[in-house]
Amino acid sequence: MYGYQIAKLLEDYSGDASFMKQGALYPVLHSLENGGLLESKVEPSVSGPPRRYYEITSDGRETLVIWQRVWKEMKSFVDRAIKGA
Repeated sequence: MYGYQIAKLLEDYSGDASFMKQGALYPVLHSLENGGLLESKVEPSVSGPPRRYYEITSDGRETLVIWQRVWKEMKSFVDRAIKGA
């Protein structure tokens, strides 16, 4: 996907609770790329300037699995804390 597509997808997922402005997304993408979690390539566009397309790397997929596990553990902890368990 290219950056604008990612931004629109995040906007669609967030609904009324927009949590990330489009301008804040690009530094995150660059950071993930610098960390080896994403790769990007620039391709020409028929409808405007060239577009930078991002793709997750194998290291990125492995990291995603870890992040998902950490998120589930954190969510479980917060849910228990809220319920007073």
